[in-house]
Amino acid sequence: MGLLIEKLIHLKLGLKHPIAAVRHLIRKKLWLKKLGITKAEIEKLYRELYEGRLIEYVLKEMGGDSHIVRQVELYVICRFLKPEIVVETGVENGISSAFILAALNQNEKGSLYSIEILEQLPNGRRLGWLVPVNFHKKWNLIIGNSLEVLPELLETLHSIDLFIHDSEHSYKVMMKEYSLAWSYIKPGGLLLSDDTGRNEAFIDFCKRIKESPLWTEKGYGIIVKR
Repeated sequence: MGLLIEKLIHLKLGLKHPIAAVRHLIRKKLWLKKLGITKAEIEKLYRELYEGRLIEYVLKEMGGDSHIVRQVELYVICRFLKPEIVVETGVENGISSAFILAALNQNEKGSLYSIEILEQLPNGRRLGWLVPVNFHKKWNLIIGNSLEVLPELLETLHSIDLFIHDSEHSYKVMMKEYSLAWSYIKPGGLLLSDDTGRNEAFIDFCKRIKESPLWTEKGYGIIVKR
């Protein structure tokens, strides 16, 4: 999606949902308050991450691609939440998976279940090639359509602590994934979503479950399960 088109879509959503737009503008304050995490705690976790080798490794492999900045929030959230079970949809290069697994490794507990529809990346790379080998013991990679695979996985797991949507960003898929995952998330757990500005799925889902939409500082949609 072109940058101009994306900005126009965001503007349209903002005009249609002004309260949500305001919450997005002051997202840093709101999501910290909702999670009960302080700025000092976040800064400590960022220092911990940047003092390690993972960022250096991923940036080198990605050729210094700056979009890595967004995914570091997943590390902070997983270190703070200390989840036992994390489920994500969408893997591709494995940037998000790498940071989630780095946090689980640091926590010394937890497992990540990742669903990806592709069997191989278009460039010939293997799925999740950015995930360091020493993290693989906590990683379960599942190939398949999320709408087909996710229900069975959730039923098998019984409950999860964190769900992250980052697969196809269509209204249908986003709404379906949110709906499937929500009932399995434990109280105190989180639903995160990337690219909530593509359509109204995230805002509509928040209305359905009667929760106010929140966003992290870097723009992930976030809902805390009460």
